[in-house]
Amino acid sequence: MAHTTIETIGFCEGVIELLAQNRNELAERGVNIDGWHARLRSVTTNALKVNAEQQAQKARMREMTAMSVAALDGAYVEASSMLNAVMGTLGNRNEASIQASRLRSAVNRRAKKARGDADTA
Repeated sequence: MAHTTIETIGFCEGVIELLAQNRNELAERGVNIDGWHARLRSVTTNALKVNAEQQAQKARMREMTAMSVAALDGAYVEASSMLNAVMGTLGNRNEASIQASRLRSAVNRRAKKARGDADTA
């Protein structure tokens, strides 16, 4: 069962507080209260540290995704501009221009289909 970070840390802090409030009675009954307290404090601190790193990684991934999308868009625009120049230079009825036009159309069809498949998923 997965709990949110807030739920988990709140629970751990609550148990730490409970241990502190009942320290004497638990110690009298043989519980190694200092060991328990230290252990729970340690795992709680570690969980917070690991969670903070995960959040930082998620932020970096969002930044990298934006950079990747921008780079891919830029590459497509550059290639498409060159394709337009080739077609303009050779003329629309030239076999190379016709093949170039088909190339772009095929790429755009696959991209549109992939987006459509993702929308229905």
